[in-house]
Amino acid sequence: MHNHIQSVLAEWLPLREQHRWVLGVVTETQGSSYRKAGAMMLISELGQCLGLLSGGCLERALLAEAKRVLAFSRPRQITFDATQQADVAWQFGLGCGGRVTIRLYPLTRENDHMALAKVHASLLAGSALWLKLPLHNDMLQAELTPLTFGDATPSAHVAGDRLWVPLQPQYRLVVFGAGVDVVPLARMVAALGWYLTLVDHRVGMTRPEDFPAGTEWLRLQADAPQVVSRLADAQAVMVMTHNIDLDARALQALRGRTLSYIGLLGPAHRKARVLASSGVAEHSLSVPIDGPMGIPLGGELPESVALSAVAQCHRALVMGRQSDGLCHSDVLQSTGQRA
Repeated sequence: MHNHIQSVLAEWLPLREQHRWVLGVVTETQGSSYRKAGAMMLISELGQCLGLLSGGCLERALLAEAKRVLAFSRPRQITFDATQQADVAWQFGLGCGGRVTIRLYPLTRENDHMALAKVHASLLAGSALWLKLPLHNDMLQAELTPLTFGDATPSAHVAGDRLWVPLQPQYRLVVFGAGVDVVPLARMVAALGWYLTLVDHRVGMTRPEDFPAGTEWLRLQADAPQVVSRLADAQAVMVMTHNIDLDARALQALRGRTLSYIGLLGPAHRKARVLASSGVAEHSLSVPIDGPMGIPLGGELPESVALSAVAQCHRALVMGRQSDGLCHSDVLQSTGQRA
């Protein structure tokens, strides 16, 4: 399973009435830690864990604490301090050397399971939201409010007597092209839990069964209504048809779309040809085109190219473009490095 909260909740929902559950949330970190504030996991009375709050080093201790939470039906807060040799974190070999505070909530009908079913429904509908968790034991239920994005990426924080956790739907990536080089890329995207739509009307060397389960393949032209609909929901696009004309049509389909990332496979001189063929002015797109797409990793295998492209796309989605305005494609061009 994936550790994105949307995937975690999808796995938990069919089980929520079968067992008693505890929600674990990182409320504060100091120094180094595997997960940061806002990270969540679910623990059942049988010891089943969905999600992770550490690299696996704290989960055994959390299982014991979760049993206490279920026994008394009250939230419990625990701090693991790897800077202190007497602390349980040191005993469990927490290697990050930081301090992590985790709050455990019993999930009951009385507290509406901390509104987690509503959270999942919102994320599934493509809506981001704030989950506001109570930090005092006399407060029973969580609250939800819509999340709108400004220039800064929202992060979990304490405001008043609640922990505000920003939750976003899983990312949606549209790839124009479904050649053999897209297969390793699709596998990496699937491992991240992103939604993936392939757009390629051609009958080529790949089959739908070559791609991970859940991959959508639209055998349509770039301007087809169903493709337009998918682009409206997407945050990122990669263009890799290996055909100048088809790449140009893909860029034409991106005009007027709000995207966080556009990647174009191939060298810089090919990007110039594609743009010229498309008639699209790059400045008219929502973001500059990263072409050649990918960060410089020094590899040349299809898997290396895929890793390079997915890493660049991930950075753009999570962190935005580099603060100095330099694209990774600029680095590739200036250094002459391969993916």
